[in-house]
Amino acid sequence: MNRIDPNRTTQADMARIAKAVRALQAVNGVCPLAMRIAGTPVQTPGDIRSVRRTMPDANLVLTEMVAVLPEHALEITVSATEYLDFPVYEYLVTIRNLSCSKSPLITDLYAADVMLPGAEPVLYRCSGDFYSEKGYHTTAAPLSAETERIAPTEGRSCNEAFPYFRVACEGFGYNLAIGWPGRWLAEFSQRGDSFRFAAKQYDTAFSLLPGEVYRAPRITVMAYEGDELRGMNLWRRWYMRHILPRSAGQPVPPMMPIYHPAGDEEFTHTTEENQLEAIETYAKRGFHGDIWWIDAGWYPCRDEKGERHWPLIGNWIPDPERYPNGLGPVGEACARHGLRFLVWFEPERVILDHRPPEMPERFILKRRVEQNGKSWIDAQGLLNLGDPECRKWLTNHVNRLIQESHIAIYRQDFNFDPLPYWQQADAPDRIGMTENQHVQGYLAYWDALLEANPGLIIDSCAAGGRRNDLETMRRSVTMHPTDYGYGDPPIKQRFYNALFAWIPYFRALSIIWKEENGKYLLNEPDPRGLDNYALHNGLGPMFNSGVFCDDPQELLDRVRTFADTVWRPAAPYMMEGDYYPLTETRCSDHDWCAYAFFDPKKESGFVHLIRNPYAEAETFTAHLTPLDPACTYRFTNPETGEQFDAAGNAALTFALPARSGAIWFFEPQA
Repeated sequence: MNRIDPNRTTQADMARIAKAVRALQAVNGVCPLAMRIAGTPVQTPGDIRSVRRTMPDANLVLTEMVAVLPEHALEITVSATEYLDFPVYEYLVTIRNLSCSKSPLITDLYAADVMLPGAEPVLYRCSGDFYSEKGYHTTAAPLSAETERIAPTEGRSCNEAFPYFRVACEGFGYNLAIGWPGRWLAEFSQRGDSFRFAAKQYDTAFSLLPGEVYRAPRITVMAYEGDELRGMNLWRRWYMRHILPRSAGQPVPPMMPIYHPAGDEEFTHTTEENQLEAIETYAKRGFHGDIWWIDAGWYPCRDEKGERHWPLIGNWIPDPERYPNGLGPVGEACARHGLRFLVWFEPERVILDHRPPEMPERFILKRRVEQNGKSWIDAQGLLNLGDPECRKWLTNHVNRLIQESHIAIYRQDFNFDPLPYWQQADAPDRIGMTENQHVQGYLAYWDALLEANPGLIIDSCAAGGRRNDLETMRRSVTMHPTDYGYGDPPIKQRFYNALFAWIPYFRALSIIWKEENGKYLLNEPDPRGLDNYALHNGLGPMFNSGVFCDDPQELLDRVRTFADTVWRPAAPYMMEGDYYPLTETRCSDHDWCAYAFFDPKKESGFVHLIRNPYAEAETFTAHLTPLDPACTYRFTNPETGEQFDAAGNAALTFALPARSGAIWFFEPQA
């Protein structure tokens, strides 16, 4: 066979990104940074003092340019990354105050403001995550002369907006990403045979303190030849090779978590005893996972009535009543059974009454609430990661717990809106700087954890997937990309379609709710449990088993068989293969959902089909365009043992009963 891979990087792709880089650098020879200083527009980088280029490996060229604006005593550093194996260019700008006094006021600071070549541009955008069936909804619309302004809400980067965009032009396109874990702004408009792309931290008007550094959002640009589908798969390949974190030098692998909450409010009923017993029970019953998961509630969290509630957080120590020896014994048991120990944290949120005595009060940003003529301080505060002393305290505290407890996966959540705290802490001439310093501290904190704990995996969670920008994803994976629709299959089908396209490593949930006339009843378990339909709607690079150690043996065996025969063979294709959606995902229980993954290196992959409960069509016909028309492929259903052979260009018709799913693996025949 040895066919040309349609999604490999080509000379045409590299020529296209070179043209885009010329446009990016056209403003000032460096990057399209734009701002006003003391009211005067500034685009020049100033006097260039140094330019240093390095190649950390054969595929990366790093360039660091340092320039100075002497009249303002400001040092501008541009750190650019050129990828030699993908048509991608990135850059990050920082500004430092070199003087011993406050800088002039800096306003209208854009990390990017550029005209990119491309006629008839169509903008593909996604709605992000915000606990709604409207989340992760992708739309496409032509750009016009009127500026399209897109921004998340309330300070988390993916809250009601998504910092990933695709602009399709005539025969080529761009993938664009804004790496900013706070509130960003993107602007798009068409101008002739080009379009404007501008991006920045949403709201800034600040003077820098002596020695202080401002960090702008990182800008990522991929240019590609071909259609939108090719652009998506080039992005997936680049992401998996260069963005997906490594653990012990290897990409984070497909994993299946197991757990034992032991009660009905998160993990507030867990104890050392019941966790150790559950780990052993799973093993004795022949059900082997990859992660042992302890979520919210393992710390002291009693209210004034003596009842435990997981949101009462701030004191990050194992509850001595339930974990008298700390979490170490559980971590050691995980190691013995080949499990990675995952523990949930939410360090940025501090319930003021639960602040540990060793945490200085000055570390906490507070918010004043005003309503109906009354004013009070909110009961929860925001840990100020922009304070270096605070960040050092937190880093030392969490590092010690990670090491003492043998934690392999650090799970960080963020369940409230930080923007009001940042805004109330800003002085009139410091607008945006509390957020900027917090974001810098957040990234530095994660970098410190990763450096101190080789092999550590970070799981990014923010009330679901509300802080999964590219700067966050460089350091983490998302094992919980949404809090919405756990058991609603049509919702999950659309959500996962968007995630496969932009953030290809995520955990899918096999939970299923009771459905009535196409509507799913929130949090009401389906009496049919984890049947074929539920399991097929939980297929992702990470697979959530949905079983507990005390479930009937028949259920454990059913889920284990599905994991071993369907999920584990499929997961490598979801990570290494190209993604081909075969149906729309309209959140409808009256549709089929179908997609394929294909690995051109192996010339193999799979087709996944789901017939939702009210889909009238009994069959679905698929055309697998990446297959070699001259080759014959064998298709195998691992659940039924059925097989058939078909040519690569054949129209494949599959039949399914309503409310069921099937996967067909295929490979070429000699």
